[in-house]
Amino acid sequence: MGQSTAKTGLRMKSLFFNELSVYPLANDFTEAYQKIGNFYRTYKARPENLFDRRITLDDHIENIQISRQMNFREFIMNPRARIFRDILYGTTRRPFFLEGSQEESKYLQNKYLIRHNHEDKECYGLAAAYLHDSVGIGFASDAVWENLVHSIIVKSEFSGQSSDNILCVSKPEHFSSENFKKWENEHTELELVETDLLPLQKHINLRDDHGKDILHKFSKRLVNSRYIESVINSLPFKPKEKKFIRDITFDDQK
Repeated sequence: MGQSTAKTGLRMKSLFFNELSVYPLANDFTEAYQKIGNFYRTYKARPENLFDRRITLDDHIENIQISRQMNFREFIMNPRARIFRDILYGTTRRPFFLEGSQEESKYLQNKYLIRHNHEDKECYGLAAAYLHDSVGIGFASDAVWENLVHSIIVKSEFSGQSSDNILCVSKPEHFSSENFKKWENEHTELELVETDLLPLQKHINLRDDHGKDILHKFSKRLVNSRYIESVINSLPFKPKEKKFIRDITFDDQK
């Protein structure tokens, strides 16, 4: 009914490395280079207003196995790969959980699994992303990890088993997908913006329904709010409706 302008804000989050996406390993240096290159392009595509510059890992990045023959440290010793040394070494932090934190406590109390190729596998990085209310990042090493949305299974000794969705980006285009935009909207805090319009300058438009006079009186009260720009429409009466705000849409131009 009422229209207002809102800015969005989100406390900066970290991307959490998905250690399961390391496998299958690259067969040779060329495949390894493509794997790391795509990972870096994905990292660079992150919205910098949402995610800080650090990727959280549980181990040193140099120990990540890239191919059958080499880990990351050995990979960047190749002159062709040295471009990634300074770029990626400076973008990581450890560990997944701070000692004594609420997130660590929840991780130790429960078991977290991801369905991967018809098998439930324990996950560490994606569990950390889930418990920190954030997003995972990993290699697009097989068809499963090319997907953005994954089902994480939580097994608790006290409350049984439940499941939820967790996002893990592995391609730059994942950040522009509908599923990511939905996550962004759900995790964004709204900050309403005050309008400079005076109440008499605010347009009121109502359906020609029974009770329009009552709605008009109410609308005149609404436009006294410094956060309301106009009353754009009225909706049919729904006696079972309990929410005053039916929907929130985002105008990227404002």
